[in-house]
Amino acid sequence: MTNNTSGKLEKDLCELAATLAWVDPEDVTPNTSLSDIGLDSLGSIELVARVEGHFGFMFPEKNIPKLDTVNEIINYAERVVKEISEASSA
Repeated sequence: MTNNTSGKLEKDLCELAATLAWVDPEDVTPNTSLSDIGLDSLGSIELVARVEGHFGFMFPEKNIPKLDTVNEIINYAERVVKEISEASSA
């Protein structure tokens, strides 16, 4: 994923997290703890669903609670995409 695409996804997810948590978008950065801004598990799942749609795959449900920032969600998605790519080229 290019830095431009990653940056747009990061910005979009921060804005969505702010909307879901009913906080000012300026209060949410890629490293803001979603739980610290009051985003519940349902809101976190909605963020993850947005990333799943962007990358075209579903996260294993057991990993979702461990992801507490926008950066953690994006980094996890990028790792999974890389693993899938490497497995398909082997």
